Amino acid sequence: MYKELRIGKIKSKEEKQMATRIFDEKALAKGYPIQPRDIDWEKDFLSIFSPTPTANAARTLGKLALEKGGWDPFTREEIRKFSGSLLFCGLSGGDTSSAEKLIVLGKDGKYRYTEEFIRLCHLASLTVK
Repeated sequence: MYKELRIGKIKSKEEKQMATRIFDEKALAKGYPIQPRDIDWEKDFLSIFSPTPTANAARTLGKLALEKGGWDPFTREEIRKFSGSLLFCGLSGGDTSSAEKLIVLGKDGKYRYTEEFIRLCHLASLTVK
């Protein structure tokens, strides 16, 4: 059902479209091939996300997904309760028009993970440090 994204820079139009797909539906969020449990959230994410606050924000958001058991949308209240803050450090954007936005805010007020965020986190957890 899903094509595997190449690790590294997004090259094709199809990969860019896949990277910006947002996880809205619980079935898709639970059924995606890479799940939060497949990523080592204790690794140093600086190899992919820089500077340090961005790497820490990515790990925190990933740990929230791990606690929830999938890539389900989350609210400001949930992330504040989970981490004590609401710092996305360049990971989020207001709409879905750019592949640069790794966490997006939906019209319903919930934040969503993009495939690119998941791919980058998975890549970071594979990096040996």
